[in-house]
Amino acid sequence: STPCTTDCPCWKNHNGCGYDDDLCKGKLTCTNNKCTDNADPTIQKLFQREVHNGDRNHNRIRGKSAGVMFDFQAKDHPIKITNLFYQGITEEVWVDIYTREYTHVGWSEAKQKWKYIGEALLKQEKTPGEPRLLPFNTFISIKVKPWHHQGFYIRTKNCSGNDCYKLTVWTGKNYAETKSPFVENDTARILEGCALKTTPFSNVAKRCLDSPGGESQTFWGGFRYKVLENDMPNVIGP
Repeated sequence: STPCTTDCPCWKNHNGCGYDDDLCKGKLTCTNNKCTDNADPTIQKLFQREVHNGDRNHNRIRGKSAGVMFDFQAKDHPIKITNLFYQGITEEVWVDIYTREYTHVGWSEAKQKWKYIGEALLKQEKTPGEPRLLPFNTFISIKVKPWHHQGFYIRTKNCSGNDCYKLTVWTGKNYAETKSPFVENDTARILEGCALKTTPFSNVAKRCLDSPGGESQTFWGGFRYKVLENDMPNVIGP
């Protein structure tokens, strides 16, 4: 069937929306690539909504980075991550995406401890701060146990020098601290992260620290995920 688009969203029972509710008409939601009015209450979204510079709790400002690492953490229930949101992309850019079971802290330069899960084209935002999903099936779903961390690393590709600095990041002061996350809800949280240089896994500026606390740089984006009832092992290892 013809894929749904933001300019031409799909009607009820039409296939082609991937996991993106915004590709469905009105209040319809997207479940298993089909637009439906039967919303799945276990599917949730978590991303940073604010679009202005600064935050009274974290003193955040926005900037640009060539690469960024951060942690996703499940809370009381296991979670299956199905997709990533991205925000603040002012010109389209190709990225590589890596992940690892447990935290990224202390592993910023250990490429062998990371799993490459795919590439994606981040398209330019239409409105400031618009959360947009990666293309359907960019990566296979990732299952995270309760209270476990899942590290993520997103970096620009096919670029050089200053042309690589296209990922919008928020700068904060609570690097990897669970009590002061970048954003959270009742089921999950995203912790503040760190910025890397244009070379893959290059921490020469020492922005990625060996322990929580201090300056941070966090990818402006989030996750679409499903809350699971039973504990399940992670499907992607370190």
